[in-house]
Amino acid sequence: MKRTVAFVAAGCLGLAALAGCDSGAKVTNSLTAPATPSESATAPAPESSPPATAEQPTSPTAVTTRPATVGDTLTIKGQIAGNKITVTLLKVTDPVTANNDFESPDPGKHWVGLKFRVTNSGTNVYDDSPENDITGYTTADEQFTNAFVSGINEGALLDPSASFRLAPGESAVGYVVVELPTGAHVGRVIYTPASGTSNVSAEWKVR
Repeated sequence: MKRTVAFVAAGCLGLAALAGCDSGAKVTNSLTAPATPSESATAPAPESSPPATAEQPTSPTAVTTRPATVGDTLTIKGQIAGNKITVTLLKVTDPVTANNDFESPDPGKHWVGLKFRVTNSGTNVYDDSPENDITGYTTADEQFTNAFVSGINEGALLDPSASFRLAPGESAVGYVVVELPTGAHVGRVIYTPASGTSNVSAEWKVR
């Protein structure tokens, strides 16, 4: 049995639309190594001088990018000054089980736990609903859904009270549970603040 929760409007208002509450979220979280500046070209020697040994000009080092993966920390900044969070996907646990006898996956489905650390690295209060912020896709590129579970055996939930609020500098750690078809695996995980309505997201590649 799953508990259905709808926080879209509340999430936008409480978070002050971390990034504007625009539709069409864009992912801006590639981990980028700074490029090495190109070296200045050597000035040509005067005609009277013997020719210098030829060297190929140094090319700028290519910018190196890679997708974020499990264990990486990503920062999401809002359009409103002071709205900023840092989010780490700590672990993916497949499967997880309810810590009671009343909740279970739908037939043909199983639960996976996504363990996060969320830190309010801004100056405004972060008020949101992480269960509504999390979406993702299987390795077959099929979107999976959240499973609103009251508790699991594998650890604490990120938002057990459905009232997630962090003061500046505060952090919270816990699981968000998602439901996948039996035999399917998590391929990508996406965190979009303001109950999934923000126009900026963080994404991790799991497989």
